[in-house]
Amino acid sequence: MTSKLVSNEAKDSFQNVNRELSHITHQNQAFNQNDIPNNQEIHPDEVE
Repeated sequence: MTSKLVSNEAKDSFQNVNRELSHITHQNQAFNQNDIPNNQEIHPDEVE
């Protein structure tokens, strides 16, 4: 019983992590597609 509870909690945690990762991945893809012209270098002092 206890091990089943633990595995369910672990599964929930992984699902949460996967959701977060997929959200971040979508944000990065949108950022990469929309905000940066191809091959343009980013210089730290130009970042707002």
